[in-house]
Amino acid sequence: MRKITSVHSIQQSIQRSILSKLPKIQSRQITDFIIKTDTLNYNEIRRDILKDEPVPKFYWNYFIPFIDYRSFNYGTNARKVLTSINAGGNSIISEAVSAEIMSRMFSAESIRTEMEIEYLFSNWKIADFTVKMFNKNVGISVTRAANYKDTFSLSDADILLRKKIVGLVLARNGTSDKDSWQTSILHILAQESRIKNLLHKAYKRLPSELKDNIIILCTVTGTSDYIYKNLKKGEIEELIDKFS
Repeated sequence: MRKITSVHSIQQSIQRSILSKLPKIQSRQITDFIIKTDTLNYNEIRRDILKDEPVPKFYWNYFIPFIDYRSFNYGTNARKVLTSINAGGNSIISEAVSAEIMSRMFSAESIRTEMEIEYLFSNWKIADFTVKMFNKNVGISVTRAANYKDTFSLSDADILLRKKIVGLVLARNGTSDKDSWQTSILHILAQESRIKNLLHKAYKRLPSELKDNIIILCTVTGTSDYIYKNLKKGEIEELIDKFS
């Protein structure tokens, strides 16, 4: 618990520091969140996305919210996630945040949600959504890594990566021609930097054949609890009413 509190304090400090350095008129324009990408080479990840056979790599960035998630300035892609029927999960906030990050970082557009993507087989592994990036169809799987009942461990990181990478590869290989994609991104929302470091360490230990050509983007969110909890039915209905 002390670790999480410390991360939250650091996150608040970063928020205050960023706002203090902005001109007053610019600070008024910040209405929801920023994506801090000091460690992410945008041109490099763009080149990877554009390749016919992307090289598997592990990237990371930071999500810094300033207001409540219900007041985020969601774009078309995220709003569609928030108001669409999904395959049974209640993690629509994490998926909507992921869709918004993809839109802001890579100008992603033309989203197709998990129930819209057409597969060759029923009961197949599925992606959370596909988007157009640089005129290329990209399959996205979103997952969360956090301290739930137990502290997130290196073993947890290994299990999560193996499960999600295999699932995304199967989803890619089972799509119809209409929705097919070759470039895949596993977008991991991590509760703290410690978890991101464990995921990175576990990723480096994976056999190359398992990594396939999947690009990993790990976004450290801090203690944004709404990302790591499943919404109740009433909360989902409120979001649908608000963003429809």
